[in-house]
Amino acid sequence: MVGGLLRDSTFAGHAAAATGSVAVASSLTYPFDTLKTLLQVGAGSGQKLSFSQVVDRVRSVSGFSGAFLN
Repeated sequence: MVGGLLRDSTFAGHAAAATGSVAVASSLTYPFDTLKTLLQVGAGSGQKLSFSQVVDRVRSVSGFSGAFLN
């Protein structure tokens, strides 16, 4: 049964498209999720950080690649 599915070109095409779409979606949304989390954690009760302050902190500490690192 599984061998038949893997030989089917339509199934293989859909599997490749699904894999590619997950990879693209993750790579586009992960930096925003990282910045959102830092925004939530970095703001104390008396201080609110703006989104641009969080971006500047990440860029100054670890560069633009810091948005992709956890």
